[in-house]
Amino acid sequence: MSQRVLMNKNKLYKNILIFLCMLPFSKGDTEVSCVFMERCILPCSFTDGAADFIKWIHLSPEVSELAHRYYNKEKHEDQGQNYTNRTSLFMNQISNGNASLQLTGVKIQDQGRYHCYTKTITGIQKSSILLKVDAPVSKISFDRVGNRITCSSNWIYPEPELTWSTSPPSNMSLQNTASVQQTEQQLYNISSSLILSDSDTHLIYSCIVSTRTSSRRATWRQISSLHANYTEATISCSASNTSLTSLIWRFNHSQIILNKPGPDVTPTVSEEWRQHVKEVSESGSLTLQNLTSHQEGTYTCELSNSEETMITVISLRMNSDTEVSCVFMERCILPCSFTDGAADFIKWIHLSPEVSELAHYYNKEKHEDQGQNYTNRTSLFMNQISNGNASLQLTGVKIQDQGRYHCYTKTITGIQKSSILLKVDAPVSKISFDRVGNRITCSSNWIHPEPELTWSTSPPSNMSLQNTTSVQTEQQLYNISSSLILSDSDTHLIYSCIVSTRTSSRRATWRQISSLHANYTEATISCSASNTSLTSLIWRFNHSQIILNKPGPDVTPTVSEEWRQHVKDVSESGSLTLQNLTSHQEGTYTCELSNSEETMITVISLRMNSENSVNVGGIIGGVFAAAAAVVVVGPLIFWKKRKGQQDNNRRSNNEEINIRMEVQGADEGLISDFCRVSSDDNQMSSPSSPLQFSEADSAV
Repeated sequence: MSQRVLMNKNKLYKNILIFLCMLPFSKGDTEVSCVFMERCILPCSFTDGAADFIKWIHLSPEVSELAHRYYNKEKHEDQGQNYTNRTSLFMNQISNGNASLQLTGVKIQDQGRYHCYTKTITGIQKSSILLKVDAPVSKISFDRVGNRITCSSNWIYPEPELTWSTSPPSNMSLQNTASVQQTEQQLYNISSSLILSDSDTHLIYSCIVSTRTSSRRATWRQISSLHANYTEATISCSASNTSLTSLIWRFNHSQIILNKPGPDVTPTVSEEWRQHVKEVSESGSLTLQNLTSHQEGTYTCELSNSEETMITVISLRMNSDTEVSCVFMERCILPCSFTDGAADFIKWIHLSPEVSELAHYYNKEKHEDQGQNYTNRTSLFMNQISNGNASLQLTGVKIQDQGRYHCYTKTITGIQKSSILLKVDAPVSKISFDRVGNRITCSSNWIHPEPELTWSTSPPSNMSLQNTTSVQTEQQLYNISSSLILSDSDTHLIYSCIVSTRTSSRRATWRQISSLHANYTEATISCSASNTSLTSLIWRFNHSQIILNKPGPDVTPTVSEEWRQHVKDVSESGSLTLQNLTSHQEGTYTCELSNSEETMITVISLRMNSENSVNVGGIIGGVFAAAAAVVVVGPLIFWKKRKGQQDNNRRSNNEEINIRMEVQGADEGLISDFCRVSSDDNQMSSPSSPLQFSEADSAV
């Protein structure tokens, strides 16, 4: 019974505390402001000697919670779960009357009124503390998509406000309706967008995000494109003389070039940009060096101090060069000319991201310092230098040769410089097909720059296209291949494979024709249904064995030794006529017909007609029938002659012998002919010697 009364009293006590919490703040409240996720101290002190116990209660509209309890020593048994491992007293100062509570990792849920109870020899003392938690505006970001710019800031408390302005002021439409969202931690994210002015491109846009206790400003401006040469370029960060607290440079909005988190901190440059970053000034300006076209793009400078963030966006473009395209392993000329008399020297430098290299030096054709990559590969037009021609001839062009070249010429008026951008291409020259089972693979090798491969069918179909793979070789050339599964139903499809680069493209088609049946005398196999002009032609047997090769339209085909007795003719369209065929020529024939734009591959299976096999069987059967007839007729002839001898003993020796035979079930023509021969032989025999046999009889 007493326990129930005690529980009712505790409940009543809590309700009273909640009621008191709902009352207006008393003058006795000590107000404390703390920062989200930082450390906070709630002050409390007492007098009149040592404290027997110290008790901290957090009062809130939902529930009152024990934040901390001390009874001669710290006790945490009844401590609210929200405060576990987050509260502590200053134990060495309790004897001096300090009962302040230290709270770590402050949360938004921690704010509200706290009561501090202390008991001394004179009684219980109470202090009231009102805790407010703030998450100040620490960072403002800009994001641009098209002509829309968005200002945003996250993790703020209490709920913030956002306003826009421009400098100089303008009458543009500011879409200042902010979008506010609250997170699970009761923090706020805020954002707002506006449309950039097409006419006032010089405007500076300002975005201010503020709460009751904090405010921050960010400015955004875009500078007209900066044009620079490939040697060096300096990009300014801000027009104002703002003191630097932190600095970040980005490329194309996301890739960090360098980060300088403080005024006295050395900038950290990313690995990819170390060869290009030459210097960063005190005001944040960035100086770049050894540039290529890969460094053309958008540069963003984010300069911050304690009050604001200034974002400047600059587009960097390289000054135009004389662009030259050359073909891999061929000869190439890099143009350069000068004026004002004869040249004292001519110097060609190849600039690359890795290292600048001397390609050629002329002062009576000196090559002492020439880069190893250019040994025996460069020359000038010596008989034209006096006419102002300093062009460089480069042989056996490699992929590594591409890049920017500077041509320096020195005359009586000074040094002149020309810039040449060399691009090297290895065009798509050949496309091959390979079939294994029902999978067909299209491939092409030794290409630059990196190619693309696409499939199509004629007529169009929903084919299952496999992944395309591209592999780079040691010579920096590319090999590319792709596979697909042949259709079992659409056997009439023509498969097209296109391999292309920025400068070249080639198409190859593959089709399979139903089996062709032919006799053993002669067979003609068509190559292509289209009227495509012939540039080169190759016929193969069973995919690998070359039958003939015709490398050009006006070239006589070269027939392999093994096929000379079988190749009768090749038509202008590529059709192949064969002769003197046997079963050894049954198989798969592949025609590869090419012109300057495409390659057409046709696959035909050749089978010999079965009627030839039937005729051979008939002949063999006739031979066996004739042999059987001879076996049957021979004994009959012998028997008839033996019987005739006996009759001659009973009759006159001058009686004429007639032999007639009929054999049922044998071949009539063969037997009758055989019997006729036998009869003639009998007539030729001597009457006095009736038992003598003719040569035919002896053979039987």
